[in-house]
Amino acid sequence: MENSPVLLQQQEDIAVLTLCAPERRNAISTAMRVALREKLRQLAEDDTVRGIVLTGAGGHFCSGGDISEMAPPESPPIRWSGGAGLRSSMTWSAC
Repeated sequence: MENSPVLLQQQEDIAVLTLCAPERRNAISTAMRVALREKLRQLAEDDTVRGIVLTGAGGHFCSGGDISEMAPPESPPIRWSGGAGLRSSMTWSAC
């Protein structure tokens, strides 16, 4: 079995890419992003592949980006210093 955050299995002309971090609900870490890009490049060069299925392990597809990697731990916390004045100047519009 591969020791990668993304598992590649292929049956005939269908490739299945599985995000393999179920303990983090398959949040996309830097390592997973790199592995996914590498596997997709590999599949793009394979003329026998006609379809790709992207799935997640452990009953979850993907919770999004791995926020534990998005800001260094030594970053100071963001403090909210706004008040009612800011809210009153905001406008909302429908899409």
